[in-house]
Amino acid sequence: MDQCQYDGCGRRVERPARGRPPKWCDTHRKTIKVERERERLANESRGCAVAGCVNRHCCKGLCKTHYNRRFGAPDTDPKISVPCAYCGKACWKRRSQLRRYAQSYCSMRCVANGVHGLTTGTTLTPFRPEPALARAIQSFDRAHYRSHRRQRTFRSGPCLICGTNFTSLNLDRTCSASCQAIHASDRKHAAKHRRRARMRDAYRADVIRSDIWTRDKFTCQLCGHALDMGEAVPHPLAPTIDHIVPLARGGTHEPSNVQAAHFLCNAVKSDGRGQEAA
Repeated sequence: MDQCQYDGCGRRVERPARGRPPKWCDTHRKTIKVERERERLANESRGCAVAGCVNRHCCKGLCKTHYNRRFGAPDTDPKISVPCAYCGKACWKRRSQLRRYAQSYCSMRCVANGVHGLTTGTTLTPFRPEPALARAIQSFDRAHYRSHRRQRTFRSGPCLICGTNFTSLNLDRTCSASCQAIHASDRKHAAKHRRRARMRDAYRADVIRSDIWTRDKFTCQLCGHALDMGEAVPHPLAPTIDHIVPLARGGTHEPSNVQAAHFLCNAVKSDGRGQEAA
């Protein structure tokens, strides 16, 4: 059993089985919470104790700036007073700047006078070109910007799916989003069929589903009925491609050995020939 640490209170506080033991009893725990909230609200409306500082109070009667100056870590690169190399006026520079530059100046005017060798009292007049010359400089800057922009690449040619001639800003090979979706689907299924043929160690060539369907006039070569191009597998009339000589029987994966077929007809044929499936 521990005792409450609040002033004038000696009540016993039970130590929990796990965790940190409490410092106050239940009554004074609420009192401490209220006192801390009042102190926080008072500090928010309280200012810095340094004369002339209007910053808000942070800790120990000071704002963040004066607290760091008094209690913070020492400045490893302090400022020191050095004379200006041109006019001799005292200016504050950091030690790292003194090691970096051979001479120190108090202002940009002294830099211009000291570096460029101008005499004392010389007035630096800004350069203002004539209106015609200003327009010529502006047009040159624009042309320079246009010539150094990212070069745009245009592509013109027939669409891989529908054959329509188009021009694109990017290196697109299809004319629209719908053709792009068909092209992506063809590439996906072509990779799948190539993998099946590779597992069978069969001869492989590029086979595009849309080209096979167009060649066979969108007609199933097993039953002779039209393909339903609006449906997808597993619909019975969905369009698929069928290997005339199945891969399981030593067939090849090339356009001459594939044909258009319904999903149902293709599934019924399985790994048999067309006559055997019939």
